[in-house]
Amino acid sequence: MNPVQRVKVLLIENDTHIGHQVRQILDDTTSPILAPPQTEILQANKLALGLAYLTEMRFDAVLLAISQPDGQEIAAFQQLHAAAPATPILILCAKECEETAVTMMQQGAQGYLRHDQLQANILISFLQFARMQKQTRLDLEAASTTSKTIETDCRQILAQYSDGILVVDANGIILLANPAAEHILARKENDLIGTSFEYPLVNDGTTKLDIQHADRETAVIEMRQASIKWENQDARLVSLRNITARHQAKQELARKATELEMRNAELDTFAQTTAHQIQGLLSQMIGYTSYLEMHYSPKLDSEAQDVIRHILRSGHKMSNVLNELLLLAYVDKDDIPFVPLDMQRIVFEARKRMAFEIEEYNGEIIQPDTWPYVVGYASWIEEAWVNYISNGLKYGGTPPKIQLGWNQQDDGFIRFWVKDNGQGIPQADQKRLFKPHTRLKQMRATGEGLGLSIVQRIIKTCGGEVGVESMPGKGSTFWFTLPIPNDDETAS
Repeated sequence: MNPVQRVKVLLIENDTHIGHQVRQILDDTTSPILAPPQTEILQANKLALGLAYLTEMRFDAVLLAISQPDGQEIAAFQQLHAAAPATPILILCAKECEETAVTMMQQGAQGYLRHDQLQANILISFLQFARMQKQTRLDLEAASTTSKTIETDCRQILAQYSDGILVVDANGIILLANPAAEHILARKENDLIGTSFEYPLVNDGTTKLDIQHADRETAVIEMRQASIKWENQDARLVSLRNITARHQAKQELARKATELEMRNAELDTFAQTTAHQIQGLLSQMIGYTSYLEMHYSPKLDSEAQDVIRHILRSGHKMSNVLNELLLLAYVDKDDIPFVPLDMQRIVFEARKRMAFEIEEYNGEIIQPDTWPYVVGYASWIEEAWVNYISNGLKYGGTPPKIQLGWNQQDDGFIRFWVKDNGQGIPQADQKRLFKPHTRLKQMRATGEGLGLSIVQRIIKTCGGEVGVESMPGKGSTFWFTLPIPNDDETAS
């Protein structure tokens, strides 16, 4: 902070008694801030002389004494205030001029003080304010000098900056360009300074520009802008970065993504077509084998009967794989209709598909007599039941005892669950169950199902959640939730 030597005060009055009183107050004060010689008073006995002083010199405060409550005094104040609009003015007035002093305050005076109430504390407070105002002005001048030094340093820093930097004034004229900007714009500094910036100036965000160089190659430039002060004027700082390589890589990535999407669509179509064709042939094989078992089993020996049963079991397993392959092709589609579901029928179809596996593990399945209606996609939910029941058969007790059930939640969802009598799953392993390619150490069997990660995708797409509750030695309960249909959905 710059030291302030003294506060210069202009006293305008034609009554020497007031001037003597003001000087005496300041001479007698014990204030360390305004004690002499820090207060310097220059007296003018006429307004014209005071205006002349203001023209030639800078004052930190003005004391204006008025003695007549008329319009001439107000006109005098207006002239004074116009001559020094930034200088605080204190009105010294007679008692009968108080209304005139109030008017002057409304027009810009700092305050007023009556002659008969002239006190040191009020006068000193006013001059302290003037002193602080002067200090602020000096600080601003020093800051301006510092700002110029900073701008010089900025120029040196910007010269070494890897991004192109331009300073553009409020009229769009380029004031500064660093070497990187010359390279990006393919123009020399002398060709840039003083010319109009030919690209749009935006307030916020990022803009991309296509700039064609002399070699006819087009460069993609990322432009950012910010408001700054440059040489005490409003300006824009423009940052330019060549992102041609990144832009080309992004375009190539988008092209490959499109190709990949088309290829995936072709693979989906191929998988669906192939699965349907194989499904048809497989249905014939299962049908003929079932016919042999039904009509000729009594005529066959036990070995032949076992062969037929193995063929049927393998056929049903293969049918499950194909169903799941078709389901996987549709699980991420956006046009799947979600409608109220007859869960009793869905569970029946799932158990029907699992008939051979239930028999193979000698499993017992217990289920409720009634099921609620929920919203979803039937074939997907059937697959979720098949997966949960299959895991219960494979990883449950010996023999497995599986209980199916449901509970209504308070959030408008139904929770369906499959509880087994297996050895349970440790807490650390439960967090990994629904992740792809997870096979827990204690699992002893391999299956044809698509896994719990697919169940999670199915239920999440239907708007629900999945989870498991298990403790070692107390079995496991796998669950999923589905939304309850509203009245309109149920009616339809």
